[in-house]
Amino acid sequence: AAAILSSCILSVAPGPSLAAELGAGAVLMDRVDRVVDGDTLVLDNLGRVRLIGMNTPEVVAPAQRQGAPPQCFGPEASAATKALLPQGSLVRLETDMAPRDKYGRALAYVFREPDDTFINGRLVEQGFARVKARASETAALQPPPCSPALAPPTGAVNRGPDLRPQTDK
Repeated sequence: AAAILSSCILSVAPGPSLAAELGAGAVLMDRVDRVVDGDTLVLDNLGRVRLIGMNTPEVVAPAQRQGAPPQCFGPEASAATKALLPQGSLVRLETDMAPRDKYGRALAYVFREPDDTFINGRLVEQGFARVKARASETAALQPPPCSPALAPPTGAVNRGPDLRPQTDK
């Protein structure tokens, strides 16, 4: 199985051939250059990547660039992603049906290496993101078969983190 997986992993090098390499089921390794917001990264070679299957509140969307304030808990979601993926983190990306979105970002499930933490799922689990899958991006609206489920455990209520100021009583 390891030989099969290693034969599927694509080395990511800048250049026009990258678009041809991105297809359904591609597996790529790269390093985090920076976190843009809770669900968008910039990687050293691949460039901008949108985490699929989930959505975080906006902090740098077009509305915010035109002066609108960040959405509620957007800065907290961005901070959570930055904590999970500091600059230089090695990540494995797995693509689904659509290789890129309408903004040109690569679409992927992101796993932190070497501990195999499923970042998309962890953000949902911690309450910083909500499950959101577009049929055009994800096969049968499911995470990859080797990934833990995005949704919280059955019966759990995910209301997000309690970010109200705490007082000593």
